[in-house]
Amino acid sequence: MPMPKCSLCDEYRPGKMAAVYWGYRYASGDRRSYKQLYDANCYRVIHELVMKSEEGLFDCPICHKDDPLAHGMSFFATVFLPGGKRTDMVVEVCEECHLLFEDKVMQGATRLADRSGAGAGGPPPRPLDDPWSGYR
Repeated sequence: MPMPKCSLCDEYRPGKMAAVYWGYRYASGDRRSYKQLYDANCYRVIHELVMKSEEGLFDCPICHKDDPLAHGMSFFATVFLPGGKRTDMVVEVCEECHLLFEDKVMQGATRLADRSGAGAGGPPPRPLDDPWSGYR
């Protein structure tokens, strides 16, 4: 099995990486979804932007402009950290910054098929037994 490659730094890293699934919708109704893999160092960059977005209720985490929701875009993320649980996050950016953030979401990413019209999705997957849990 080949080593995974980080979406941001484009480097191959041994071991598990964080998987982030991004989803957003344009005003036209067009939906986009991407999957990125991050090593621990590069994940810090995304994590800091998400934390900034959650700190300021009406602040763009990139330019710090007030009220990004007025004409901005919401990027929804589902994060899976190695050995951790699923975490759902949202990054709200202003209209001027949405293309900049969209480029970051698309960098080294795999575009996922549009699931619109496919329903609400199936049941959540059953957790798999962790063969390493007895060693921790």
